[in-house]
Amino acid sequence: MKLLEVVLGVLTLVLLGLTLLFAFLYMSKRNDLKNLKSDYALLSFNLDNQNKALKALELKTNDYKLRQKDLEVALKASKEKILKDYKEKRSEIKKQASTRAILEASIKKETIDKNTCVVNSLQSLELETIKDLVEGFYK
Repeated sequence: MKLLEVVLGVLTLVLLGLTLLFAFLYMSKRNDLKNLKSDYALLSFNLDNQNKALKALELKTNDYKLRQKDLEVALKASKEKILKDYKEKRSEIKKQASTRAILEASIKKETIDKNTCVVNSLQSLELETIKDLVEGFYK
């Protein structure tokens, strides 16, 4: 009987030890599970924040692309306007230059005509003077 009590006592102690061991293992696994749950919640929260940031970034990227297209259109329009203004100014300058050339040519023609008249009058005066001298010499 004593042996039975000792065996039952030892068996009780072993069962108590095994229960404590399983309890510690269960608690550690439970803590690991809680840690995993909290890690999962934290990662899920971070993932949600990253998704929100990604959507905001996509919106900004789309807005940037639209602005870039608007700027390209404005640049093309301003480039065309600058070229048009340049061509208009250039043709205006050419017209002014041709008008000026015509005026200068007419002024040169008038000057040449005046100079021709002066030269002709001087030549006729010279001829008259020579004629008068010759007539005066032979008189």
